[in-house]
Amino acid sequence: MAKPARNFEAVVASANALASGAVVYRTAEGSWSPYFKDALIARSKSEAEALLAAAEGDGKATLIVDLALIEVALEEGVAPRPRSLRERIRAEGPTIPIPQDPAPSPDAHDLTPETPAGSHIKDRPCIAMMNSTTALSWNGQRNSPARSPVACRAS
Repeated sequence: MAKPARNFEAVVASANALASGAVVYRTAEGSWSPYFKDALIARSKSEAEALLAAAEGDGKATLIVDLALIEVALEEGVAPRPRSLRERIRAEGPTIPIPQDPAPSPDAHDLTPETPAGSHIKDRPCIAMMNSTTALSWNGQRNSPARSPVACRAS
């Protein structure tokens, strides 16, 4: 059984900039912007066809690659946004927070020759992981595990 025809959805032209690979959107001025908010929204089938034809010209001029018209959710009182999750991720970035390197704290691990492993841990034993045959000492010299200068508090 054939699927019923879908109603037309508003669309924008999305592609990747050939020079950088960045996701870009076709603007009303005929340029490409990395910001979804700058995208020209085609609200009818004829506008979408004109948008696609203009954008395909940029593809032939080798400005962009992977051109696609993507559906846009238009809701009253809400900024337009891509309808599919894939396109929202391309427009807005990952759906989860990206971990950042934390600023060093006063209790940060300081594994210098003056501070042997484990000395920064006040009430917990440390775990020293070594290769079974060799380990590097604080000055980078190879030593046997028995001679490796790793000091830990007994548990």
